[in-house]
Amino acid sequence: MVVRDLPHVQTIIEGLLEENVGIAKYFSYIVVKSPSRKHEYPPRLLFEQDRTSE
Repeated sequence: MVVRDLPHVQTIIEGLLEENVGIAKYFSYIVVKSPSRKHEYPPRLLFEQDRTSE
C-alpha cells in the first residue's frame, strides 16, 4: 500500500476496522528508504482526495 503519510495510512486502517471486513489484527512496518527503485507511482494518485471517506 502506498500512502501520502502516516495519518493517511491510519485513516485507511481505521476505516477498514470500522467496516468490519474481517481484520482481527494488523501490524505496520514502515520502510523509509527502499533498497531499489522498481516502479514509479503516479504522484497524482497520492494527492487525490481520500476515497475511503466516501
